[in-house]
Amino acid sequence: MVETKFHRKISEVRKEFRGRIFDLQAFCRVNSAPEGVAVPAVSLPSNETQGQEEWRVVSSGAKRRKVLRAPQ
Repeated sequence: MVETKFHRKISEVRKEFRGRIFDLQAFCRVNSAPEGVAVPAVSLPSNETQGQEEWRVVSSGAKRRKVLRAPQ
């Protein structure tokens, strides 16, 4: 019984980890787009962004910094 619960928990953690890796890959792909190229918004769920629908990648300034802003 304990072993079954353990394996179920391991399976849940693997699924969650894969989902987070996918989110990170999508974020990196969008965030590394050349300045001026239109890219879709990417959602990154976390405690800080709880309840916010999306974050948009915004390029600004001569330094080409990438800034994340939550929608208003």
